[in-house]
Amino acid sequence: MTSDFMGDEFVAALNHSNVLECIDIEIRDSIAEITMNTPPHNYFTMRLLEEIFLLGKMFMLAREANKFAIRGIIIAGTGRSFSPGVSIDMLNELTEKKDQERAARILREVLAMIENSKVPVIAAINGICLGAGFEVALACHYRVCSKRVHLGFPEINLDLMPGASGTQTLPKLIGRSKAQYLLLSGKLTTAEDALRIGMVDVVVDRDRVMDVARGIARDTCFRNEKTTEYMLKAITAALNSPAEEGRMLEERFFWELVNDRLSRNGFASNEVELMKRGSKEEGKEKN
Repeated sequence: MTSDFMGDEFVAALNHSNVLECIDIEIRDSIAEITMNTPPHNYFTMRLLEEIFLLGKMFMLAREANKFAIRGIIIAGTGRSFSPGVSIDMLNELTEKKDQERAARILREVLAMIENSKVPVIAAINGICLGAGFEVALACHYRVCSKRVHLGFPEINLDLMPGASGTQTLPKLIGRSKAQYLLLSGKLTTAEDALRIGMVDVVVDRDRVMDVARGIARDTCFRNEKTTEYMLKAITAALNSPAEEGRMLEERFFWELVNDRLSRNGFASNEVELMKRGSKEEGKEKN
């Protein structure tokens, strides 16, 4: 079992070093809160993307070394913006093919790291969320959005298109026709409409975004670690792999988890009944 003290030491060392210049990091109750901090709008820069990727790698190494447990991650932005994505200034600077390839690779690796995370990742969308910023939010497992926020892919208005999986993830989430209308028109979506069509999961007042994100983390991040990891892998396979491959993966994970339980004393005869009762009580509380 790891201590919060180790996590506090780790974060303090990062925040007082020169490693992180564009993001702030805090660990609260084993949930890592990563805040993009490139004011005034949190545009993506190469430095910001590299820091997010480096931090993710650090978390994975720390978990593997059992230094401290990160059970979930929340990604947010400072001020009144999540991120409008890559700035025009950055695009103007990336004139060499090798620089373009490097930027694409790092952004692709950041998105893959989020999507394939062993722990749930929650986007706390506190403000405008466009382009590559929206692609990061779509890679997360949950999206909590502030009221009066606009989201979308306006790239076509600059004779461009999403370049880091936006055309791949959005149709899977909301269906082809809705996705291609938004992508081809460049129109932005209000938070309320985004909730209606399934682009975000919750819409709340701006001052409640982080609290609701933390609540989702409490609900989803503290089950058995191996079960959580396997569940996330199986769901990702359902979205990205052939159906039969996903079903086979789910089956393999299921029986591995059954055997884990059998090796630890098996199942108590009253567990299913207790599980049903717990679900009913939870339903009553929500009603």
